[in-house]
Amino acid sequence: MDDADFPGGNGDQQGAIDAMRGERITVVKGSIASINIRRPVYRDRLEHYVNLHHKTTMHTYRLLKYIILHRINNHHFDAMNYLNHRFIHEVYMKLITKARERAPRTQDTIERRAIIDQYLPAYLRLVGINDPRELPLMVNSQQSAMYEAVKISTAYLNNVRNNFGKRLRQVINVLLNVKARQRALRQLLRGQAMDQRAINQAIRRQITNPARRFKIALSNRTTIEALHARFDDGPEGFYTTAIDQLAPFLETYPNNMQFAQDNIYYDCKANPHLHFKAFFRLAELLHQRQVRSFCVFPLRQSFIPGYVIVDTKILMTQIFQRSVRPGEPLRHRHEWGQFIDFRMPIFRAQAGREFGNMIETDGVGVSVLKREQHDLQFQQPRQQGAPQQQEFPYITDPEVQIPPNCVVIDPGRRDMLYCMEENSTPQAPRMFRFTKPMQDKIRKNKRYRRILQQMKPRRIADMERELTNSNTLNLQVYQQYLQNFGRVYEALLLYYSITRGASQTDAQTGTTLHMGFLNVFLSATSTETLPPA
Repeated sequence: MDDADFPGGNGDQQGAIDAMRGERITVVKGSIASINIRRPVYRDRLEHYVNLHHKTTMHTYRLLKYIILHRINNHHFDAMNYLNHRFIHEVYMKLITKARERAPRTQDTIERRAIIDQYLPAYLRLVGINDPRELPLMVNSQQSAMYEAVKISTAYLNNVRNNFGKRLRQVINVLLNVKARQRALRQLLRGQAMDQRAINQAIRRQITNPARRFKIALSNRTTIEALHARFDDGPEGFYTTAIDQLAPFLETYPNNMQFAQDNIYYDCKANPHLHFKAFFRLAELLHQRQVRSFCVFPLRQSFIPGYVIVDTKILMTQIFQRSVRPGEPLRHRHEWGQFIDFRMPIFRAQAGREFGNMIETDGVGVSVLKREQHDLQFQQPRQQGAPQQQEFPYITDPEVQIPPNCVVIDPGRRDMLYCMEENSTPQAPRMFRFTKPMQDKIRKNKRYRRILQQMKPRRIADMERELTNSNTLNLQVYQQYLQNFGRVYEALLLYYSITRGASQTDAQTGTTLHMGFLNVFLSATSTETLPPA
């Protein structure tokens, strides 16, 4: 679908993003009851939309991987043709039944749809959908598709950006057999009665430093011949063999390509789409060496519905079931007032930030977005000038030291958070880090995981065991996974999407599915945060 075909335009989504860029945004979490949905029918439609969107998103991830696995071995494969949000948007739209499909307005859209149509029938047969008319009906879904397409594209690119460098170093260590050689040399030198310091120096000189130089040489734009000339390791052949096995990885880059800063570890952060195929080759190398590989293709593995964005346009089309004409002005406050109760504490203004006409929900929990409200009619134009230096309070400032003090820890970024103990000194520093085990202990994850497993029927557990090979890079194995997925995903979605007290009965076995799985899951992972009274 073209941007011009997107109701309200791509600008309706982009405008919301631009409006919030540079502002301080507050997100308040609570249960779905905290927003007090005014009519039961709206609650039912919201849950139906969440489940339908979740089901379509799962298929979007899997169809996208199916297409890429078919085409990635093409010499002219360009990852950005498939990982951009416009292509993923078309994949999403192909997986729903629409009242009518508009003719594409650009050649790019025609080409995207032609690629998807080439693989869609085979994918549908694999997952057990024999007739495209069996696809779920979702009208006016362009806005939802665009939001999800941006999320999926970001997931792919962030996966490469965050993991390419360390996976490349891991593959080099495996090919050079670094750990086994270090272990063998350490045992040999201990047998010669050498002290530990001399052993460490020998290991560093003979194994660690050459491996580090090899990684640095590989980080520059180099050729196989240049690597062979630089690393001639004699009869052992560790480097010669490693270079030969890295040839498919190096050949993914065009001969005239130059890395930013002449460093592959920098370029994979700046231009992750240029390294996706090489990332795929690294995973193949580990698989060939029978070493546990890593995830190349992000898939939504959880059958528990995730949070979906509901803005004013989605509210009108999916909850109120009214169409929105292109260019129609939206009365945000009026529309949201029909759906929720603004008198609830969760909607109170905080520090000058008010409800931003957008929520995220999975049908059980809800996140309410609040942002600064600007009267655009009287807003003064911004003047271009030198950036102002913003002053931040330092830990020694008096206003910071005034009690009560607290440390706010973001569980989602625990890898970046370090704290100093109160009795820490420069001579004897004592660090504190919020680790994953600490997070699990605070959230009581082990306890709730045990409760969820006890609630789970044996039939559901057996179904989940059939879906263990989702990360495969082999097309035939992935096709078998899709067949297994097609047999079980409807029952798993039914089990994991029960959000209220009524239990449901499986039509095939007559067994009662345990009620309220998501209610227990919410208790394990979420807390309700409301503005102060």
